[in-house]
Formats: sequence, C-alpha cells, structure tokens
Amino acid sequence: MRGVVSQTPNPRWLITVICSLFIVHCSLVIASAQSVPSIVINELQYHPLSNDHSEEYIELYNAGITTVDLSGWKFSDGIHYTFPDGVSIPPGGYVVIGHDPATVEAVYGITGVLGPFESS
Repeated sequence: MRGVVSQTPNPRWLITVICSLFIVHCSLVIASAQSVPSIVINELQYHPLSNDHSEEYIELYNAGITTVDLSGWKFSDGIHYTFPDGVSIPPGGYVVIGHDPATVEAVYGITGVLGPFESS
C-alpha cells in the first residue's frame, strides 16, 4: 500500500486538551465559589417576651470562606436598613442589627450591634 504509514497514534494532544479543560473547570469552580457570598440570616428576634420592640434584632452569619463586605447592602422589605461603608463579616463571623442597638446590647449582653433599623 503506497502512502500508508502504520503508526501508533500519539495521544499527547488529547492529554493536553483534557488537562487544559480540567484546569479551566477547576478555575471556574473556585471563581464561582468565591464570588457568591454565603451570608445567611442566622437568627431573628421579632417578638421578644417583654413585647418591647426595641429588643428586636437580626443576626447575620458568614458561612463562607472569605470576608464579605456588606457596604451598601440593605434590607428593604419588612425592615429598612442600609449597611454603612466599611462593615464586613469575616468567615465564620456574625453581625447583629438591632431595632435599638443600645437596648439589644444591654438585654442580650453583646457588643457592636449595628442599627437602628426601621420597621415597615
């Protein structure tokens, strides 16, 4: 047979393509995991036993692996509150927003409560 060369195929190009696709896939997974904040509403105190609305609060928790900047984030349905510039939650950290921050701190023995928020 003229012009036919019997050769074992070289899969090097296929290995290169597979490795490249794997690297791109891993990069996308890491990028998407880092770009989606994992902030959850961890606790709500919306009806204290005392019926004193100044004791109401919302606690947020960062379940992610990176610090999340809350600057400009806001609650606009149920309560009204916009986070000031520079507020962030580290991984595994909490932030509390109180209807009356001083009352929430005194009643629950915590510090650094943000607020006040306005009820709708």
